[in-house]
Amino acid sequence: MGEGAEYVPLVRRSHELWRQIEDETGARLPTQCGGVILSRPASPFFETTRALAQRFAIGHERLSNAQLRDRFPMFAVDDLTEGYYEPEAGYVKPEAAVASAR
Repeated sequence: MGEGAEYVPLVRRSHELWRQIEDETGARLPTQCGGVILSRPASPFFETTRALAQRFAIGHERLSNAQLRDRFPMFAVDDLTEGYYEPEAGYVKPEAAVASAR
């Protein structure tokens, strides 16, 4: 949510609406696979994301470089990279969303 605090209510409302559309149509729309942000220490986007997650009680974990390498070995990170993991993050396939809105 490093984009800004004003987006948190919009994202939360969108999650409610996606679930409502799923209930009405039987479609499976959001996929909550978790999301990882890779960053240098003290990145403004990274720090804003963490601060907003804390402020709005969004489940997340700050990952040290060692934790990041252990849990996400598919990323070739250097010694300075750290991470932010949000387990409820995910995506919506646009085709399925459009088809369910008909």
